[in-house]
Amino acid sequence: VLDSEIVFTFTGTTTPMEDEDWDIFNQVIFDLLKSTTIDLNIHLESITLIKQKSYEDTNTVEVDVLLRAKYRPPPEKKFSTIAENTFNLQKDTVRANLKKVGAEAKRYYFTTEVKEIGVVSKENATNRPTLSPTDSPTLKPTNVPSLVPSPSPSALPTSSPSDEPSSIPSREHVQEIITATTNEIKNIDDTSHGFLVNMRTKDDSPVLLINGLEFYTETTETVGFEVWSKLGSFEGFEGTYDGWDIVATGMVKGAGYGRYTPIPPELFTPVSIPGGGGAKGTRAFYLTLNSKDLVIKLGKSQSNSGATDNRVMASSPDLEIYNGKAVLSYPFPNPAETWFYHSPRVFLGVVTYDRLPCKPFSLYGPVDELPCGDVPTMKPTLKPTIFVEEEKEVEVEDDTIANPAPTLKPTPKPTQLVVQTSPPSTSFPPTISIFPTKSIAPSMTPTASPVASIKVRIIVTLHNTPDILMNQEEQGMFIDTLVQFLNEQSGKAMVVNGIDVESEEMVVVTASPASTQTVMTPSTPAVATNVSSTINTTNTTSTSTEVARNTLGQRRLREVPGVRL
Repeated sequence: VLDSEIVFTFTGTTTPMEDEDWDIFNQVIFDLLKSTTIDLNIHLESITLIKQKSYEDTNTVEVDVLLRAKYRPPPEKKFSTIAENTFNLQKDTVRANLKKVGAEAKRYYFTTEVKEIGVVSKENATNRPTLSPTDSPTLKPTNVPSLVPSPSPSALPTSSPSDEPSSIPSREHVQEIITATTNEIKNIDDTSHGFLVNMRTKDDSPVLLINGLEFYTETTETVGFEVWSKLGSFEGFEGTYDGWDIVATGMVKGAGYGRYTPIPPELFTPVSIPGGGGAKGTRAFYLTLNSKDLVIKLGKSQSNSGATDNRVMASSPDLEIYNGKAVLSYPFPNPAETWFYHSPRVFLGVVTYDRLPCKPFSLYGPVDELPCGDVPTMKPTLKPTIFVEEEKEVEVEDDTIANPAPTLKPTPKPTQLVVQTSPPSTSFPPTISIFPTKSIAPSMTPTASPVASIKVRIIVTLHNTPDILMNQEEQGMFIDTLVQFLNEQSGKAMVVNGIDVESEEMVVVTASPASTQTVMTPSTPAVATNVSSTINTTNTTSTSTEVARNTLGQRRLREVPGVRL
């Protein structure tokens, strides 16, 4: 049993969670941590709230929780470190999921109150700073650097590196752009029915998948919304639905003053923006409400007919959101009625996107366009991934086959194989002829090469097996099947005489991008069987070995994707 106590710090609020908010928090962090620990063979059982404490001076709430899990060593796992890294490396995902689940439950604690979430294990947590300096330095470093250097070094070094490497890049796959802070939007009161905006990928950005949108309205009543989108700019497509696709429509209750209203994820259809920027990497959005309650912001120009799509209003390392147009009528007024279109204006809201939409991320990486296509394989290794030890044994089974027919002319070098031939037949004295006799025409095909016997040792790994070794009967069935398979697939290239099982052991195979094939399920139980087979072949030894290896590898890959031989 693994018990670990960790501390979450909510920044931006001094209000502890209520029971309903704790249920939401418990659900989100349990699901996230479970998805990580299952790959480490750790079974997460429960998360228990120990206490909550507010701090007015730092505007924070500390939430102390107990994590309980089970696993079977070895190796030893430092559960607190795993949990701490899991949450800290996925802060944005935690916040996004908390906001999403909270909105579905109509609880907005994590949307309006909590601005930042940090995590530290109890053993690594330091005491809160005292109001006045202490007589001696603390034994542990503080969580953040002090504003001025301390007079002397700390008594102890910092904690050692984490036991487990992080499994994801430092920047989250799911990102969000907030065009204005909640304090900024409280001072804006310009409203419209709708808004036209262009979003554009950066020149070095891959394809992005827009999968969420939030807008600002001060009403708390239910409003009807529509979101339309098209590839390319909105310029020239105002007032017409030609070329536009509906990506979200429905009713939603406004979050009210100082809060963004999220469009329910189940009502939003994700759309992609191609990478590379420019006109190709541009996608337009038209968000409209059935009431004039959409709050927007004036652009740099205070006129109502200024240029649009010429200034970046908000951005991330991947995506830029430009200034656009406010639409003062519903649903989509005629652009000839210019008084219904005011520009430049700034969209107020949150845009959520996935910067690596093709999964698994480790194989695809950044791509320029969707759909993702077939799962690519990794680059081939410089050396074979499996060492094959060969023992060559040359045997002569038939003298008439082993000795090739004599050539018409002498060979540059003597033949490698010297075998005693049959005694020469009795010859007659040569006859005297005026003209030479005709020689026998050479054969059109080469004579058969000698049959060589070889031994090859290979390692076969069986994936997704029960947690038990094969018994003698199962070994026999395995050998019979493998012999039949090799003989059928190799044709006349070789003949398998037999397979001997030398050893058998239980192993745990972990997914690794070093595989030259495709991705396997992590931590899959498997049986590794060392097999020695004697193979008769008419080809060279190296060719026969390659035939055996390639035949097995290709057939297994077709039947069980991800099996590594």
